[in-house]
Amino acid sequence: MYAIYDTWDNNIHWYLWQEISSDYSWGVYGFNILEISFSNTGYDILARVNPVNGGTINGTGSYNYGETANLTAVPNDNFVFIDWTENDLQVSTDPNYSFAVTSDRKLCANFNRSVSIDAKEKNITFNIYPNPTKELINIEIGNAYNYCDEVDFVLYDYSGKGNKIENYTLNQNTITLSISDKISGIYYLRISINGKECGIKKVVIIKNN
Repeated sequence: MYAIYDTWDNNIHWYLWQEISSDYSWGVYGFNILEISFSNTGYDILARVNPVNGGTINGTGSYNYGETANLTAVPNDNFVFIDWTENDLQVSTDPNYSFAVTSDRKLCANFNRSVSIDAKEKNITFNIYPNPTKELINIEIGNAYNYCDEVDFVLYDYSGKGNKIENYTLNQNTITLSISDKISGIYYLRISINGKECGIKKVVIIKNN
Protein backbone atom coordinates (compact mmCIF):
# COMPACT_ATOMS: atom_id res chain seq x y z
CA MET A 1 0.00 0.00 0.00
CA TYR A 2 1.30 3.44 -0.92
CA ALA A 3 0.41 6.94 0.24
CA ILE A 4 0.83 9.72 -2.30
CA TYR A 5 1.33 13.14 -0.70
CA ASP A 6 0.15 15.78 -3.13
CA THR A 7 2.05 19.05 -2.59
CA TRP A 8 -0.56 20.84 -4.66
CA ASP A 9 -3.58 20.20 -2.41
CA ASN A 10 -1.57 19.17 0.70
CA ASN A 11 -3.52 15.93 1.03
CA ILE A 12 -2.54 12.29 1.21
CA HIS A 13 -4.10 9.97 -1.37
CA TRP A 14 -4.03 6.20 -0.82
CA TYR A 15 -3.38 3.75 -3.64
CA LEU A 16 -2.91 0.01 -4.01
CA TRP A 17 -0.46 -1.04 -6.72
CA GLN A 18 1.19 -4.29 -7.61
CA GLU A 19 4.20 -2.36 -8.87
CA ILE A 20 5.30 1.26 -8.65
CA SER A 21 8.38 2.95 -10.10
CA SER A 22 10.20 5.60 -8.06
CA ASP A 23 11.21 7.50 -11.20
CA TYR A 24 7.66 7.69 -12.60
CA SER A 25 6.87 11.12 -14.06
CA TRP A 26 3.97 12.72 -12.18
CA GLY A 27 3.74 15.93 -14.18
CA VAL A 28 4.36 19.51 -13.16
CA TYR A 29 3.22 19.14 -9.56
CA GLY A 30 5.26 17.59 -6.82
CA PHE A 31 4.47 14.27 -5.19
CA ASN A 32 6.09 12.34 -2.39
CA ILE A 33 5.65 8.55 -2.40
CA LEU A 34 5.46 6.89 0.99
CA GLU A 35 5.42 3.12 1.31
CA ILE A 36 3.44 2.04 4.35
CA SER A 37 3.74 -1.48 5.72
CA PHE A 38 1.20 -2.91 8.13
CA SER A 39 1.94 -5.68 10.58
CA ASN A 40 -0.87 -8.09 11.44
CA THR A 41 -0.84 -8.59 15.19
CA GLY A 42 -3.72 -11.07 15.01
CA TYR A 43 -7.31 -11.06 16.18
CA ASP A 44 -8.44 -11.82 19.71
CA ILE A 45 -11.02 -14.57 20.14
CA LEU A 46 -12.36 -14.23 23.67
CA ALA A 47 -15.06 -16.19 25.45
CA ARG A 48 -16.64 -16.26 28.89
CA VAL A 49 -18.74 -18.79 30.78
CA ASN A 50 -22.31 -18.18 31.94
CA PRO A 51 -22.80 -18.91 34.80
CA VAL A 52 -19.20 -18.65 35.91
CA ASN A 53 -19.25 -22.11 37.56
CA GLY A 54 -21.00 -23.77 34.62
CA GLY A 55 -17.91 -25.08 32.82
CA THR A 56 -14.68 -24.27 31.01
CA ILE A 57 -13.69 -23.12 27.52
CA ASN A 58 -10.78 -24.25 25.36
CA GLY A 59 -9.45 -22.64 22.18
CA THR A 60 -9.51 -18.92 22.93
CA GLY A 61 -6.53 -16.73 22.06
CA SER A 62 -4.98 -14.76 19.22
CA TYR A 63 -5.45 -15.90 15.61
CA ASN A 64 -4.27 -14.61 12.23
CA TYR A 65 -6.78 -13.56 9.62
CA GLY A 66 -8.32 -16.56 7.89
CA GLU A 67 -7.24 -19.10 10.47
CA THR A 68 -9.83 -21.47 11.93
CA ALA A 69 -10.70 -21.02 15.58
CA ASN A 70 -11.85 -24.18 17.34
CA LEU A 71 -13.65 -23.47 20.61
CA THR A 72 -14.82 -26.20 22.94
CA ALA A 73 -17.24 -25.76 25.84
CA VAL A 74 -16.89 -28.37 28.60
CA PRO A 75 -19.62 -28.44 31.30
CA ASN A 76 -18.76 -28.93 34.94
CA ASP A 77 -20.46 -31.59 37.06
CA ASN A 78 -24.24 -31.07 37.33
CA PHE A 79 -24.26 -28.69 34.33
CA VAL A 80 -25.13 -29.12 30.67
CA PHE A 81 -24.06 -26.99 27.69
CA ILE A 82 -26.81 -24.88 26.06
CA ASP A 83 -25.35 -22.67 23.32
CA TRP A 84 -22.81 -20.08 22.18
CA THR A 85 -23.98 -16.48 22.00
CA GLU A 86 -22.47 -13.21 20.81
CA ASN A 87 -24.07 -9.88 21.69
CA ASP A 88 -27.06 -11.82 23.08
CA LEU A 89 -27.56 -13.61 19.74
CA GLN A 90 -27.22 -17.37 19.37
CA VAL A 91 -24.41 -18.37 17.00
CA SER A 92 -24.18 -22.14 17.64
CA THR A 93 -25.69 -24.92 19.72
CA ASP A 94 -22.68 -27.21 19.23
CA PRO A 95 -20.20 -27.28 22.14
CA ASN A 96 -17.45 -27.64 19.49
CA TYR A 97 -17.70 -24.31 17.64
CA SER A 98 -15.38 -23.70 14.65
CA PHE A 99 -15.23 -20.61 12.43
CA ALA A 100 -12.87 -18.65 10.17
CA VAL A 101 -11.33 -15.68 11.97
CA THR A 102 -11.91 -12.33 10.27
CA SER A 103 -12.17 -9.99 13.28
CA ASP A 104 -12.04 -9.80 17.06
CA ARG A 105 -14.88 -11.69 18.71
CA LYS A 106 -16.31 -11.91 22.24
CA LEU A 107 -18.40 -15.03 22.75
CA CYS A 108 -20.26 -16.57 25.65
CA ALA A 109 -20.69 -20.27 26.43
CA ASN A 110 -24.00 -20.76 28.22
CA PHE A 111 -24.63 -23.66 30.57
CA ASN A 112 -27.63 -24.82 32.58
CA ARG A 113 -27.66 -26.75 35.79
CA SER A 114 -28.84 -30.27 35.01
CA VAL A 115 -32.22 -31.43 36.29
CA SER A 116 -32.09 -32.71 39.88
CA ILE A 117 -32.40 -36.42 40.68
CA ASP A 118 -35.62 -35.70 42.56
CA ALA A 119 -37.15 -34.17 39.44
CA LYS A 120 -36.09 -37.12 37.28
CA GLU A 121 -37.59 -39.64 39.70
CA LYS A 122 -40.93 -37.84 39.59
CA ASN A 123 -40.74 -37.36 35.81
CA ILE A 124 -41.33 -33.63 36.04
CA THR A 125 -41.62 -31.93 32.66
CA PHE A 126 -42.08 -28.28 31.75
CA ASN A 127 -43.38 -26.61 28.63
CA ILE A 128 -42.81 -22.86 28.20
CA TYR A 129 -44.66 -20.73 25.66
CA PRO A 130 -44.62 -18.37 23.89
CA ASN A 131 -40.86 -18.29 23.46
CA PRO A 132 -39.71 -15.75 22.29
CA THR A 133 -42.14 -13.60 24.25
CA LYS A 134 -42.86 -9.95 25.10
CA GLU A 135 -44.98 -9.66 28.24
CA LEU A 136 -45.99 -13.09 29.60
CA ILE A 137 -44.55 -16.58 30.01
CA ASN A 138 -46.85 -19.58 30.32
CA ILE A 139 -45.44 -22.65 32.04
CA GLU A 140 -47.16 -26.02 31.90
CA ILE A 141 -45.87 -27.99 34.89
CA GLY A 142 -47.48 -31.31 33.97
CA ASN A 143 -47.81 -33.87 36.74
CA ALA A 144 -45.96 -31.60 39.19
CA TYR A 145 -49.30 -29.89 39.80
CA ASN A 146 -50.42 -32.90 41.88
CA TYR A 147 -47.88 -32.27 44.67
CA CYS A 148 -46.95 -28.63 44.08
CA ASP A 149 -47.18 -26.97 47.51
CA GLU A 150 -44.65 -24.25 46.74
CA VAL A 151 -43.17 -23.09 43.43
CA ASP A 152 -40.44 -20.49 42.90
CA PHE A 153 -39.14 -18.81 39.75
CA VAL A 154 -35.83 -16.96 39.36
CA LEU A 155 -35.01 -15.25 36.06
CA TYR A 156 -31.31 -14.78 35.27
CA ASP A 157 -30.15 -12.19 32.76
CA TYR A 158 -27.13 -12.37 30.44
CA SER A 159 -24.74 -11.19 33.20
CA GLY A 160 -25.91 -13.94 35.58
CA LYS A 161 -27.92 -11.63 37.84
CA GLY A 162 -31.03 -13.37 39.15
CA ASN A 163 -34.40 -11.86 40.07
CA LYS A 164 -37.17 -13.82 41.76
CA ILE A 165 -40.52 -13.47 39.98
CA GLU A 166 -43.32 -12.83 42.43
CA ASN A 167 -45.99 -11.78 39.95
CA TYR A 168 -47.62 -14.93 38.58
CA THR A 169 -50.98 -16.68 38.45
CA LEU A 170 -51.85 -20.39 38.66
CA ASN A 171 -54.63 -21.93 36.58
CA GLN A 172 -54.77 -25.71 37.05
CA ASN A 173 -51.40 -26.98 35.77
CA THR A 174 -50.42 -23.77 33.92
CA ILE A 175 -48.55 -20.89 35.56
CA THR A 176 -48.41 -17.47 33.90
CA LEU A 177 -45.49 -15.17 34.74
CA SER A 178 -45.41 -11.45 34.06
CA ILE A 179 -42.10 -10.24 32.60
CA SER A 180 -43.32 -6.86 31.32
CA ASP A 181 -40.58 -5.06 33.27
CA LYS A 182 -37.77 -6.94 31.50
CA ILE A 183 -35.83 -5.60 28.53
CA SER A 184 -35.07 -7.54 25.36
CA GLY A 185 -32.43 -10.24 25.74
CA ILE A 186 -31.65 -13.86 26.55
CA TYR A 187 -32.66 -15.08 30.02
CA TYR A 188 -32.62 -18.34 31.95
CA LEU A 189 -35.59 -19.27 34.13
CA ARG A 190 -34.86 -21.51 37.12
CA ILE A 191 -37.87 -23.45 38.38
CA SER A 192 -38.03 -24.86 41.91
CA ILE A 193 -40.86 -26.90 43.43
CA ASN A 194 -41.19 -27.46 47.17
CA GLY A 195 -37.73 -25.94 47.69
CA LYS A 196 -35.96 -28.20 45.16
CA GLU A 197 -34.62 -27.05 41.82
CA CYS A 198 -36.36 -28.93 39.02
CA GLY A 199 -35.06 -27.34 35.86
CA ILE A 200 -33.76 -24.32 33.96
CA LYS A 201 -35.27 -23.07 30.73
CA LYS A 202 -33.92 -20.57 28.22
CA VAL A 203 -36.27 -17.64 27.58
CA VAL A 204 -35.90 -15.03 24.84
CA ILE A 205 -37.61 -11.67 25.43
CA ILE A 206 -38.17 -9.39 22.44
CA LYS A 207 -39.74 -5.97 22.96
CA ASN A 208 -40.99 -3.79 20.13
CA ASN A 209 -39.12 -0.54 19.67
